[in-house]
Amino acid sequence: MARPQSEPTEANKAVLDARQKLQLAKDADEKNSTEKTKTAVKHAHEHLLACVEKENRERFINVGGARVKKARVALRNLANVANPRSYSYTAADVEKAKAALQSELDKCISKMQNALVKGTAAKTDDDFTF
Repeated sequence: MARPQSEPTEANKAVLDARQKLQLAKDADEKNSTEKTKTAVKHAHEHLLACVEKENRERFINVGGARVKKARVALRNLANVANPRSYSYTAADVEKAKAALQSELDKCISKMQNALVKGTAAKTDDDFTF
């Protein structure tokens, strides 16, 4: 079953508005190409890029923050198997679980850092909160 669509945020609305303005500027440039219309297209495109970046940042904060919270809850739930009255495990089991979890965490962080270096992700000092 599909999730119900949420109300558009201000950032979503800004992107839609910027796309419309860019299209209008392109249409005007097609009809009568002048320096003024070319400049208008350039400015509209730059504005759209800024709006998209802001929307992507907003989505990262919402989605990334929620996923980090879920991962933390999952780890707390995993820690519940530490009860020796309910579970039997060895030091080797603990090391195996640690290696698997550390490997996934390292992959996740590496992907994010590589994306920042390659410039495929927004570069910012802001951090999402819990």
